[in-house]
Amino acid sequence: MKHHSVLRVAFSVVLLLMLCTAAFAVNVPNPTPEFYVNDFAGVLSQETKDVILEKNEQLNQATGAQIVVAVVDNAGGLSMENLAYKMFNQWKIGDAEENNGVLLLLSIEDDDYHCLQGKGLERLLPTTTLSRILQEDLEPDFAAKDYDAGVYKTFLTLYDELDSIYANGGTASYGDTSDGLGFKEMLAILIIGIGLISILTEATQWVRYHFPFGSGFATGYTAGRMSGSRRRYSGRSYRSSGRSSSGRSHSSFHSGGGGSSRGGGAGRGH
Repeated sequence: MKHHSVLRVAFSVVLLLMLCTAAFAVNVPNPTPEFYVNDFAGVLSQETKDVILEKNEQLNQATGAQIVVAVVDNAGGLSMENLAYKMFNQWKIGDAEENNGVLLLLSIEDDDYHCLQGKGLERLLPTTTLSRILQEDLEPDFAAKDYDAGVYKTFLTLYDELDSIYANGGTASYGDTSDGLGFKEMLAILIIGIGLISILTEATQWVRYHFPFGSGFATGYTAGRMSGSRRRYSGRSYRSSGRSSSGRSHSSFHSGGGGSSRGGGAGRGH
């Protein structure tokens, strides 16, 4: 009885860890050492990369804002919007306090793109403006598969927009940036809850069998453990808070820590 109970508890723990890992796994690549330009698909010219790096250095030093360009082969099964959101927040694009980053993401095999702004730019650089920029500067070249030309034009327009915002005294505007939990996060919470209940049930049976204190002690002990677990679990947050990450610099340029909320940004529209 003892041997089987221990094995069942251990199996439940391992299964729970595997489910948690699968639930929260995200297919997001790490940024390149240059950070501002991430050409994983190999479609950008050196001239375009140099312009992106040079302009970003100027912009970041003056305002803390960052315009990051990422080109991937495919979105790895994620939607473009979801990949852009996760990439933006994991890479911490933009200033930690101003949340003034911009991500331009292209997926070659998916024939799609998405542009996402930081929380602090949702009013000053709204989705309508991003959509106009994408349609005018990126879409024609993207449709013709001239990705380098499209990225070059789009980046310069985004740079001019941010430069104009700050030249006119614009500052980041936070507003209501709450984004709630997505379906995958809610599913993960449900899986974890079921796993915890299973583990606690096994633990209760094991305590009742091995400790001669009666069922009252075991029930009280387990209830206390369950209450403590719930309190600790409910206090966790899986959303990006835009906190500073000055100790996690990806390059000599990157000193960001910003975040973006769901619902912003603009895509190709199909």
